[in-house]
Amino acid sequence: MDTRAKVIPFENLPTLVLNDEWIVVPGLFDPMTALQASRLRGYAEIKRNLAVVVLDRPGTLLDSSSRTLLVAALRCVSAVAVATLEQFRKAIFHCETVPYNEAEDRELSEEFIDFVTRREMQSS
Repeated sequence: MDTRAKVIPFENLPTLVLNDEWIVVPGLFDPMTALQASRLRGYAEIKRNLAVVVLDRPGTLLDSSSRTLLVAALRCVSAVAVATLEQFRKAIFHCETVPYNEAEDRELSEEFIDFVTRREMQSS
């Protein structure tokens, strides 16, 4: 399957996830880590279909389109859309939605940056 087919406009997402077989998970996924992939897989085991909202925010390591394609590449993900945090919070979903944890997202990004920085300093 071409994983790009999983990427849909955010405006279409509320209509897609109209029943309790869906769960919507927001996040930056900047970068996508093994921990995040594992969590997404866990959500997909709870529900049949997993929709992910990649949050678009300035100052990320990767642009939202790159992060969207990384998320879409996961087998457990059924649909991916990009939105700002404000758009996500205003949307009405008729299925289970995981609350967004901004502090955790920032911590994961900072840990990744620290890891890369340490590795670079060790190799120099």
